[in-house]
Amino acid sequence: AYIGRGTAHALAGSLARATDDFTAALRIDPRCVDALKRRGQSRMAAGDEAGAMADLSAAVAIAPDDVETLYQRGLG
Repeated sequence: AYIGRGTAHALAGSLARATDDFTAALRIDPRCVDALKRRGQSRMAAGDEAGAMADLSAAVAIAPDDVETLYQRGLG
């Protein structure tokens, strides 16, 4: 639920709210690749490159074959 709401916030441009929702999802499951990836994307869009790279790198460490996450990290 947090990931879905966070995605909706991100699409609406509410990046701080999106980041908060993805963080809430990670409190439930700290290894959730989707939440890490989406929080990384939101942080990147908000200009927090260091936070974005930390999230995307953590996602890659958990799921090294996730092409979308590798691509997003490469954009950073």
